[in-house]
Amino acid sequence: MSARRIRFLSTAAALLVLSSCHYGLDDLFYRASPSVDERVVDETAAAPSAPAVPDPLNYVFLATADAHFGETEDPANAAGFKALAASRGAAFAIVAGDLANTGRSAEYARYKAWVGSFGVPVYAAVGNHDLYNEGWANFPGSVGRSFYSFIVGGRTFYFLDSANGTLGRVQLDLLRDAFSRDANAKVIVCHYPLYNGEDTQYGKLTNAAERAELIDLYAKNGVELLLEGHEHYTRRTKIGSMDEWLCASLKGSAGNGHGVTVTVSGGKIASVTPETY
Repeated sequence: MSARRIRFLSTAAALLVLSSCHYGLDDLFYRASPSVDERVVDETAAAPSAPAVPDPLNYVFLATADAHFGETEDPANAAGFKALAASRGAAFAIVAGDLANTGRSAEYARYKAWVGSFGVPVYAAVGNHDLYNEGWANFPGSVGRSFYSFIVGGRTFYFLDSANGTLGRVQLDLLRDAFSRDANAKVIVCHYPLYNGEDTQYGKLTNAAERAELIDLYAKNGVELLLEGHEHYTRRTKIGSMDEWLCASLKGSAGNGHGVTVTVSGGKIASVTPETY
């Protein structure tokens, strides 16, 4: 086989991978602006307030990911997730990134209207799709900051910006500093998976050294649970004493949305249950 043909086939294979259900051709050429280092210190919007949980030692919350709200329509399972939250008596809900499909203001407006009708607070992390088409200009006003935390009982929920597949040095330093002052148990929410078993490099944070640093930091600072998205399926991975859960997708597959219900009982995480809605 000629060298020219080998180059052609290699390029075609790369384009096919990038145009799969997770990676469109825009990922091949896309570069986010501003950078993650700039986004995590952006105080354009106030950090979301902690939810008012009647009994902070005993409560339920729901998590999903990859909503992909469109400019002209909501995801088919948006109403189903709200109904599930109500049926479970959820104190709040979480969406682990990709709120908007292409980062456009009309998509954010639809997401914001959905959150406003939810009935309980909804918290979100930023995903890669949220930054398309200069989407960061729409994120703070519609959602909030990309790096923030709140406390419920003796547990701190940290929302991180992994929308470029990396946390970056500034965010890592902010997180390390926050952990040094926080003795609580911890839940981490971000879009890209930290580890995700033996999945490909495309299905997790892209910097191996950063992943190793985070695993060490989490293990030494009481992180119990990781809630993530990006891959559009549900998957649990044990990382030492930590539970990593991919929360599947609000957008759904085979006509259904997917997520998890987390039950806190007596101040401890009693269960994480996969849900279909």
